[in-house]
Amino acid sequence: MAKILIIDDDPFIRLILRRILEKEGYEVVETDDGGLAVDLQKEHGTDVLIVDMVMPKKNGMDVIADMKAAFPDIDIIAMSGDQQRGEENVFEKAIETGAAKTLLKPITADTLLAAVEACLARR
Repeated sequence: MAKILIIDDDPFIRLILRRILEKEGYEVVETDDGGLAVDLQKEHGTDVLIVDMVMPKKNGMDVIADMKAAFPDIDIIAMSGDQQRGEENVFEKAIETGAAKTLLKPITADTLLAAVEACLARR
């Protein structure tokens, strides 16, 4: 089964996403620090990255850019509770940077699984 890397600074969000994904048989790796994304990918070879766009240590946009530079073929799902930050549409920018899918929080299990399955189907 596929491996999913979750990067979100909220432990509750990570727990919920982990439970949904593991219930479906996915292996999950998680962190609250976007700065560890590339190292975790090297170590675990995950198939899909799910990244929160707003985090204190390293924002999701930077994580997406770093991951796409290091692993151009990885599928990335960007998620946020606020798709509009100031004048910028976070999801449009995430897609431009390399995200394959976007999810607006709160996320339902069906929406999450559909996004992951769509990313895996592209492989």
